[in-house]
Amino acid sequence: GWDSRTLLAASKNFRNKIQYFNDRFGVLEMDFRDVWVPKEMDEKLSLNIDFRNTTANLPAWFIALMERNVTAGYIFPKTRMIYDRLIRNDNTINLNGVGGEIVRNFFDTHLKLDLSKITIEDIVPLLGFQEKHPYLEQQLTEWANQLDLRQIRPHLMLELLVWEQTIGNWGGIWPAEQDIAGEEIHPYNCRLLINVMMACPIEQRTLPRFDLFREIIRKLWPELLAFPINPGKK
Repeated sequence: GWDSRTLLAASKNFRNKIQYFNDRFGVLEMDFRDVWVPKEMDEKLSLNIDFRNTTANLPAWFIALMERNVTAGYIFPKTRMIYDRLIRNDNTINLNGVGGEIVRNFFDTHLKLDLSKITIEDIVPLLGFQEKHPYLEQQLTEWANQLDLRQIRPHLMLELLVWEQTIGNWGGIWPAEQDIAGEEIHPYNCRLLINVMMACPIEQRTLPRFDLFREIIRKLWPELLAFPINPGKK
């Protein structure tokens, strides 16, 4: 995707010190985009990617450890990656692209919403709730009342929503789940970087081209643009 591809471009001058890896978690098929695109990149750019397919069933003691360690954690196929890392005990530091969603106008990537007329009731479905939700509406109202919308761009309200309410939630749970196995760094978790990128016009940070990300990649490692980003099956 755009976030990980941009991080890959930024790593060009340090590539010999980095171990790139790709994990299918036992569920991703070979023709899935997160598998076949990295394979083509590895073949043509010699990235030395470690292709993994962690399929081990999670033992009961590990699931219990996860539940004790993280409030509201999840057990997904990708949790196998955490277990694999724990038993590897390789003392590496993981980097990933969590947080880039903030800059890509996560809730309105097609710029179709009329923010001059948007209401709290309109925001609730954006958070994944399809029915009326009085408690959530109350909390969102209290949150929105703290914003001085006269001083900020209309789209910034939705960008703050994903920054404060979405990424601040599941974006924080994912690294917390991994704490039992190792350390992780999120390069996008940087207020200065987010502020600079969000200063770019909103039209250049959304579909269909994501021009801001495209130009960053072109500046840092232009060869990476020869490979499709978020395509379909091969």
